[in-house]
Amino acid sequence: MYVDRRSPLYGSRLVLMVHDELISELLADDAQRLHDAAERKAYLMREAMKETTPDLAPAIEAEPALSRIMSKDVATVRDSSGRLLVWESPTKRAA
Repeated sequence: MYVDRRSPLYGSRLVLMVHDELISELLADDAQRLHDAAERKAYLMREAMKETTPDLAPAIEAEPALSRIMSKDVATVRDSSGRLLVWESPTKRAA
């Protein structure tokens, strides 16, 4: 996030850790960068959990999601090719 300029996470910052969730602000300069950053963060979370709790390795999941707001309702949204999309609140979509 802070050192490797080649990382998709470079320039982002961790703002909140709650139980098994990490909330970060990502640079939103393009959709591919958002996708890459979210996938990288999910990968790092899975690898860290496998290292600290190897007995749980087969069950470890970390599904990334993108959102412009913080909400417990945020869900993973992907297009037909599997690329992450930004989740939108159902109330916002109805407006």
